[in-house]
Amino acid sequence: MEFLSDPWGLTEQSGGEEHSNIDLKSLRVRDTLKNLNIADQPWEKLALLIGDDEQDDSDFLPLLEKIDDINNREVTGVTLLIYCIVFDRPSYIELLHGSGKLDPNLPDNLYLNSPLTWCFNLNRQQCALELLNFAEELDIGYKNPGGSTALELLVPGTAMYEFSKDHGLFQLGKISDGSTNDLYKASKSAFGTTDVDQTIDQIDLQTAGLSLNGDPLSTNYDIDENSGALYTTSHPDSQDELQNFDFDHILPGQFIEFSDYDIPRLLELVISMPFKKPHKTCIPAAIIFQCIRYADYNKESVSLVESIAHLSLVKILASITTTSGGVVSNQTGDIVLQSYWLSSLNFLYYYLYRQEGFYKRYPSILQELIDGMRSLIIELNASIHSRIEPLLDSTILEHTTIAQVRETLYKKDWNLLKKRKQRQRKNDGRDSYDQILLMLYPPSLDEQMKPSPLKTVQIFGALTYVLDLHQVHPLLAQQCLSLAVQWFSVKLFNKIMDNKKKSLSRAHAIQIRLNLSVIQDWIKNHNFKAPLPEMIDEFMWQRFPHTLILSLSDIDRTQKPFELRNVTFYKPIKGDHTEDMNNSLFFYQSFYQISKIHMEPCMQLLQWLQVATSLEDEDSLESTMTILNLLTPLQLYKSIGKYRYEIDEEKFASKLRKKLSLMCHEREETDTNLPEKPICSLTLPTITELIDMYTQHEDSNELLPIVPLDIQDDVDEIHEQNIRVRKSEKEQFRPATEGGNADDEEREKATFEGGNGDELFRKLNAPSSAAQRPLWAITNDMEENPW
Repeated sequence: MEFLSDPWGLTEQSGGEEHSNIDLKSLRVRDTLKNLNIADQPWEKLALLIGDDEQDDSDFLPLLEKIDDINNREVTGVTLLIYCIVFDRPSYIELLHGSGKLDPNLPDNLYLNSPLTWCFNLNRQQCALELLNFAEELDIGYKNPGGSTALELLVPGTAMYEFSKDHGLFQLGKISDGSTNDLYKASKSAFGTTDVDQTIDQIDLQTAGLSLNGDPLSTNYDIDENSGALYTTSHPDSQDELQNFDFDHILPGQFIEFSDYDIPRLLELVISMPFKKPHKTCIPAAIIFQCIRYADYNKESVSLVESIAHLSLVKILASITTTSGGVVSNQTGDIVLQSYWLSSLNFLYYYLYRQEGFYKRYPSILQELIDGMRSLIIELNASIHSRIEPLLDSTILEHTTIAQVRETLYKKDWNLLKKRKQRQRKNDGRDSYDQILLMLYPPSLDEQMKPSPLKTVQIFGALTYVLDLHQVHPLLAQQCLSLAVQWFSVKLFNKIMDNKKKSLSRAHAIQIRLNLSVIQDWIKNHNFKAPLPEMIDEFMWQRFPHTLILSLSDIDRTQKPFELRNVTFYKPIKGDHTEDMNNSLFFYQSFYQISKIHMEPCMQLLQWLQVATSLEDEDSLESTMTILNLLTPLQLYKSIGKYRYEIDEEKFASKLRKKLSLMCHEREETDTNLPEKPICSLTLPTITELIDMYTQHEDSNELLPIVPLDIQDDVDEIHEQNIRVRKSEKEQFRPATEGGNADDEEREKATFEGGNGDELFRKLNAPSSAAQRPLWAITNDMEENPW
């Protein structure tokens, strides 16, 4: 029992004072460096370098190359890898592994703990991430002196437990991610179903940072053995029923009872979920969903259902740009928080979809969900754009890797210095072999430190990471990425047309295409495709999502009872792809195909710049324009007007210039830039797509609208506190007469049935509408961290 209450051996008594055993272990490891003699021994010097914050990191690699055995632990009893973990030097771990000699599982001689155990003990998440870079070499099953692996000793609810769960360490260790491990179950089977068993359960939950409190419905609490989610049940035998969650009937523990005066604090609880339960996006959706179920089925109040849904969405959108939970979003936008709420609204849409006929009874709620998800997609992309836009010049337009492009001589430039450098280079005596050999060497450090297209790729990668982390449906994720690539391509096209950094030239067009190939390669490596919906015929699909809110007799009417806005509809096409973004099929194409469509105008402009001066007659011009069908004659004409000619390059033929000018007058074109239209309609997934995604998932039990026990306790506490406050206020103002005030009961009954829900909404401050902020209003300040 003593080991159960303190599985890590966290405390020990010494001289009447309580000390952290982990801290003592860390201090002992640190003290081993004090016994080292400062001699000319590479291993000792490298160990001291790891432990010294003021040393120059540039000394690390030279010292490492002089060490024959980097796994040596005979000098101090501690390996260099464990020193890196104790002193929190994640960058050094990568260098140690890069030597090809590192044993990542070798324990120390002091406590026989593996490096992974040290990471868990000391909460070194960055060091653990470095170890996961070579996870195939890690021995997850290594047992420490206590007979348990590092994963078995993790306490549910702690930071390292959540870290291990999010990064799939439980799958590597063949332990169910979220189940209570053998350490916490050991005593349960020994005592059976007795009072002692309940005591052991209480100890287990307290060890996990939870507690068993009474439920207002007098129900028992169970724990999902697969997901670790806690829920209420009226009797122990209904666990499987609750895991499946009955969307058609109201069962105990599957709704939240509340009153109108609970709503403000419930909304504050919902907004705090990103900080209380990071990356658990289904929990705030489950809270809102269970409140809506109670208002709909138990209270049967239309106004209460609409009010709780509307206030929740308003609060969520307002929280992104205003102070909430002690956190203030920065001007460039927190893409983690934005993708969190996009995923949460995605789950709320899914939960309400599974309520039979809900959207038909409340079509306005579906419209608000559409507008909310669409606004979050736009806001999320605005944050990505604000980070990419300052990099377009340096990473795409100016970044040069081809020496000939950098040395190109132009007719209108001052070329004296460039010519002198070229003559010196020709007369330096190097033969072609020496020049080729020089090109094989990597670029200098100064060149490597300059911004490159990889910087832009990292920001796109950040977007895909947060969308995947929060389990956003692939169809919505496709729309986020499509909008990001579309804006990037349009912005780059307009910058080239404006001749930013003098990019209208043949040489620069070649270099820009090469820079864009880095982004195209990344898109190919991260290509995916949202699966087409199954079990739905074309007739119904063409009318979706109106089928959610209208009967078949109303769908095809000219004047519909309710018309959805800002949504796309399926339109049958001939062929295998479409370029119409108002057709739902557009987003069922692959990410690579969608990106190719968006980037095609920019690629055609670069092709035009490469071949324009080589055209000789009108036939060649017309055939070229047929190929470059996305460019207008005015764009071709203006680009030639600002074109930078090389010294030996022929000028664009005057007769062809006149031909283009005449075509421009005929078409009456006025603008050469592509319109920046980041706002588009939303494509909603069907119920079959949602069910396939969220019920066939390996963590499907965690994606049900079940509120965890600790959050349920918070909800109950809010309700009970408000009851006590209102009761005390009622007693305080009750008249001394025996009958009391008859108006008290009337006020109790008023709530939302009497229309007071509208009064609550009127008192709520309107948000600053982050979703409506135009892209041109975004600040150009950029953070170093792309997140």
